[in-house]
Amino acid sequence: RQPFLINGTRLTVSVSIGVAPRRPETTDPAELLRSADFAMYMAKGGGKDRYQTFDAQIHDNLTARSALQNDLALAVTAGQLHLDYQPVADLRTGEILGVEALLRWQHPTLGLLAPADFLDLAEETGDITAIGAWVLDTATRQAAGWRQSMGHCAGLWVSVNLSPVQLATLACLHGILTDPANQPEHVVLEITETALSADPDAGITALTALKDFGVRIAIDDFGRGLSSLSTLASLPIDILKIDPYFVSGRAPTAPSTPMLEAILGLADKLCLTVIAEGIETPQQLHLLQNLGCPLGQGFLLARPVPAQAMHTLL
Repeated sequence: RQPFLINGTRLTVSVSIGVAPRRPETTDPAELLRSADFAMYMAKGGGKDRYQTFDAQIHDNLTARSALQNDLALAVTAGQLHLDYQPVADLRTGEILGVEALLRWQHPTLGLLAPADFLDLAEETGDITAIGAWVLDTATRQAAGWRQSMGHCAGLWVSVNLSPVQLATLACLHGILTDPANQPEHVVLEITETALSADPDAGITALTALKDFGVRIAIDDFGRGLSSLSTLASLPIDILKIDPYFVSGRAPTAPSTPMLEAILGLADKLCLTVIAEGIETPQQLHLLQNLGCPLGQGFLLARPVPAQAMHTLL
């Protein structure tokens, strides 16, 4: 660690060390060297100038993650992805006004995976671009089919979640949103409040470009992020989706009712529609109805279901 000079240049050397203990099941010297090498890279990844003992659990997790990454690249073309749909209802009448498309991955060996199991990895690898385009195309076509086949669903809209990565690559969505058959006026694109916080200006530019297609924009999980009111007022959005924390009463920052009243009041002043997420009990539903919340979704109203079951429900 002590600096030294070579030809007048000051240099400092640090050392990263990987340690792999021999275990009873270790029979191959090459395996032991690979384990030590892996531990050394873990030491470097942890800040360098340190040592790291080989951790079999971390190694197994990374190996599994690498395998999942390889499988993810084939998920779209292999037809392993599918969508469930959850209704968004008028809290006064119960009428289904829209549906949210929710992605599922039927992995060939791991079974059914929820978005939390693979979307972060898809964003890291860039596979989210192809996956997101497939979701938007599939959901918009499905909703268009329901509108055409059922007269009372003529105004039914479908909402699709967007990744922050997709905001930077809007070209892949252009063909889908410009297809008249998909009726972009009946499409809602959702982006989380926290996804916009890193670069609000870029987010505003991207959302404005999306609005030009004729879609509506929703801020998902509203209340959990740190966006300022000035930023919120400048966003080209149409809908606020209240985070389930405030609906459930488990919000740690403030009692639910005052927060719900504040969000509903803010939305009214900004002329935004409000959807309450995560309605699971009659008490929560009654509270939202009494506060004048217009729309909601949650297990009490309906769980996410495949397209055919959603067709029957409609």
